[in-house]
Amino acid sequence: MDPGYLIRMTFYVCTAMAVIFLAEALYLGVIAPMRSRRAINRRLRMQHDVSSGEQAMLRLKSDRGIDDRNQSVTGGLRKMLVQSGLSVTVARFLTIVVALCVVLTALLVTFTTQSPVICAAIGIAIGFGIPFLVVRFIRKRRMTAFGAQLPDALDVVVRSLRSGHPVPTALTLVGREMPDPIGTEFGLTTDELTYGLDLPRALQNLASRVGVADMSLLVTAVSLQ
Repeated sequence: MDPGYLIRMTFYVCTAMAVIFLAEALYLGVIAPMRSRRAINRRLRMQHDVSSGEQAMLRLKSDRGIDDRNQSVTGGLRKMLVQSGLSVTVARFLTIVVALCVVLTALLVTFTTQSPVICAAIGIAIGFGIPFLVVRFIRKRRMTAFGAQLPDALDVVVRSLRSGHPVPTALTLVGREMPDPIGTEFGLTTDELTYGLDLPRALQNLASRVGVADMSLLVTAVSLQ
């Protein structure tokens, strides 16, 4: 294979990855801190923007592609996106992937001497691969952050239960007092309880949304209260 071709391919891949991570770094370093000053977590910010708690819950779920089905049986792609915490639905994600594949293929066809078939194969492989790798990276980082917050959340829940508060109140305290990601996830659970979901189902949805193994212990412990 032509060494020049490999160099160009490496350049294109590195450029695409750099753009993606630069955009993420910009969001995490500039936009997210500015937004976080308004409220401790995303759910509380959402409640400031709408007229009712139910509307905030539905809007937050819609942004993340969370529906009312049992999250534990949700498809792999949908579950990965939900656990990443990104405000993107499966349809929107796939639209981005397809657009990226088309753009990369067009660039390869324009700036390389390879056949359109090879360009399309490379464009599709990169266009699908990079978004999935980015989402997996974000999901892993969020799960790590959630696991680090979990001991403090358990402490809040235990102290609340020992004080005689019911389980929903204990969960509400976590959702109100702790930052993301755990604050929003526990807050969504209390919203589901408030608007008709039973405790075991709401806790199972919580465990499925975050994907952290230790959550199963909390779900079992709280369900027995």
